[in-house]
Amino acid sequence: RGFRLPGALAVRAQYYWSPAVIAHYEEDVVDRVQPLLPAHAENFNRVELLFDVTMPVPPGTFIVLRSASPYSDDFEPCIPTLDGDAYFPTLALCNESGAEGDPQMTGNSSTSTCGVERFVNVTDAEIVRDENNMAYGLNMTLNHTMDEPMLEVGRVYRLRVWCRATVTPAWWRLETEDGQPWPSNTNDALTEFAGAPAAMVVHVQPFTARVPPASLVVVQVRIRAGYRQSPFDMVRIVMPEGFVLFERGQPVGDIGGGGGRPVVLVTTAFGTGDAFSDDGRRLDLEVLTPPFTPRDMRWFVIAQKPGDTSAITGWGMNPGFGVASLPVRIVFPSSPIYKGWAAASFTVPIVRQGKYALVTAPADFPIRCPGEVDLQDAPQDFECQPFRNEDGQVRAMGGVANTLNVSLTMAGVPEGSNVIYSVILGIETPERPAFGMFWDIRIINDRFNIVDGATSIRAPTTQSEWLEDFYFDAPLLYWDIPPQAGETATAVVQMNIARSLPKVRAILIALPERYRHDIPMGGDLVSSNPDFPVATSREWRVYRQNLRWVKILIRDQPAEELDLLPGGTSEFRLPVMVPETMPARKEWYLALCRYDTCADIDNADPFAGDVFLSFPLPNIRPVRAPRVFTNYQAAVTGASKGLGPLHPTCALAAFLFWLGCGGPASAAVRG
Repeated sequence: RGFRLPGALAVRAQYYWSPAVIAHYEEDVVDRVQPLLPAHAENFNRVELLFDVTMPVPPGTFIVLRSASPYSDDFEPCIPTLDGDAYFPTLALCNESGAEGDPQMTGNSSTSTCGVERFVNVTDAEIVRDENNMAYGLNMTLNHTMDEPMLEVGRVYRLRVWCRATVTPAWWRLETEDGQPWPSNTNDALTEFAGAPAAMVVHVQPFTARVPPASLVVVQVRIRAGYRQSPFDMVRIVMPEGFVLFERGQPVGDIGGGGGRPVVLVTTAFGTGDAFSDDGRRLDLEVLTPPFTPRDMRWFVIAQKPGDTSAITGWGMNPGFGVASLPVRIVFPSSPIYKGWAAASFTVPIVRQGKYALVTAPADFPIRCPGEVDLQDAPQDFECQPFRNEDGQVRAMGGVANTLNVSLTMAGVPEGSNVIYSVILGIETPERPAFGMFWDIRIINDRFNIVDGATSIRAPTTQSEWLEDFYFDAPLLYWDIPPQAGETATAVVQMNIARSLPKVRAILIALPERYRHDIPMGGDLVSSNPDFPVATSREWRVYRQNLRWVKILIRDQPAEELDLLPGGTSEFRLPVMVPETMPARKEWYLALCRYDTCADIDNADPFAGDVFLSFPLPNIRPVRAPRVFTNYQAAVTGASKGLGPLHPTCALAAFLFWLGCGGPASAAVRG
């Protein structure tokens, strides 16, 4: 019957996609990295071949895909699977446009690599095995009832099958067979498949439990070669957006982002250990963290062959980590033209070894060190100075404005593995904010590295509403006599209302931790201004609910238009038990309450809160040391601690003298 020359089957494009890449192109699950990397070996992935034929293929024909080697070399096939409907092969006729130049993100499985005109009926599929029962191909039956060929000449078709590749290269042999000795169309196994890279194991671990934003941290990257991975002499570490590598104290790349993911090239001379051992190779990187947690936190490691930077022998991925800000609380009244104090407190882990705190406020909220503020209650117990970083002394940070450098050598209070700091800074508020209300606090170590911080934090921390109608001067705290630890002293809170305030229902005075009011045992809560409109239909003093605060209720007004707290100066006096051990935050607070149920100065939510504004009151008066008692219960102050106990003879004489002067036992003696 003669010899039949097979037609040519030309493969126009091939793809080997993992489920993650399929989801990127066809399910709108965006992934900016994995589509650029080949799918891993030893996993089932989707093979996609776009081809055309020069001989028509009638119904009842088989299309057969095998792994092969045209040079009779040893190779390992891509092992096919038919386990489940999702893995059943499909064949589709592309529209007249044919194969796309590059895959497209369409969110549709029919249009990612070519526009599907119709599907070709695959009625059956069987796995092809060799003499050793090793699966190495698929035999698919094409059939339909129409009087037209299954495959037309000159049209592009798309075949999809699933198989598990190895790290060794192979070739695709794609043919159509109709029962004759020779195929009707063949590619002669000339379509090369380069093999799949090994799946590497990657661990990424920062040297700190909480990773601060915009700070220098050391990150340990440990890599281990994958199954049957070939040798490599360099790796590329792809970090998340916003990270910046530091090498020898200098940034490698631009600080501030905008340039995509940074890529770090690492040779075999860097790090310790062997990537092909169980422990892997350890690489320690000093990096600047981004100001916010990136949307994609994953880290990638890509290993490349010696002398061939385009050949990937393996790659791995780690989910990465996010950044978490330093716990910060900033309190000042969000009201116009206020000249007074802002209280900032933050908790720094001891391991950070922080020496300075850089506090940056919005441009139209000028802040000053306490010594530069013309107020009589200015704190003087810590070092502070303006800071601009003009000489780049602090690495990884450019020039800054409206920033104060506060020394942390002041007395912080240890709490477990942390130290709590609290500072009082002078502040002036604008008529209305023009540049937002976001602050930065950075913790600097003795090498002038940023080791912790919080960026773009909204302040006041507890308030989100700007109250345009509240004009209130800085309140003042002072004492009748110098307070002494462990004893009761009378505190005076003075406030001056610059303009009448609408709808204030109560005034809340909050004491620091460990302080307690001593009402009624040590005295009463007194309003020194007889014209101040305290409540008259009920008790205006509220103090029994909590020893940490007292509340002054305001008189109810007969009409809404008269519901105003009049301007002027008022004072409130209250007895306070001074603690023997000072707390971390010593400032007091005065709050203007929206409702008379207020009990928390931080509850200033404009919808659910019951506080309008909260004002810090510096507690600057030195506290005298507690009294010390001798063995005979004679009280001595710090000035008389050097005196010893009385001689017994002197003590007896003093006791008899006391009896003779009318002591409790004198009447009985005289009787």
